[in-house]
Amino acid sequence: MTEWPPADPADASAVTQQRDELIAAVRDHAGQIAYQLARLQGGDYGSATIETDRAEWTVKYEGGDLEYLRYDPGRGDEVYVISTKQPPEPGALADALADYDAFVAERDRVLDRIREVCDRIARQYAPLFSAFVEAYNDHAAGLESDLERVEP
Repeated sequence: MTEWPPADPADASAVTQQRDELIAAVRDHAGQIAYQLARLQGGDYGSATIETDRAEWTVKYEGGDLEYLRYDPGRGDEVYVISTKQPPEPGALADALADYDAFVAERDRVLDRIREVCDRIARQYAPLFSAFVEAYNDHAAGLESDLERVEP
């Protein structure tokens, strides 16, 4: 997470006092994650589950927007950190937020690997692609010259 409001997100009493601000910060950040997932998965609707050492996080999006962010520690109750329903209780939210940086780090690790593979593919096919572009441009130029002979 880039910046938290001026409170320790893992401190239940601080979360109690600044729950709305913390939820807004997570909603903004997780909303960006949902948008990126929608683009990556090529659809407007879907979800992804990311595992950390402490829990599973599920991001669900609809229309490219965040629908919910769920924290499931496996033992104990799952917490809807972000949802269309009511906000989570401060203690449960603090437990979830204590693991939020691990969730973001795991997502970043996965995306970095995807970027590495895409870069490798792009480097492999770059020489062939320039030949394709040149052939396409030649074809388009031929069509343009054919159209110049058509009189209105």
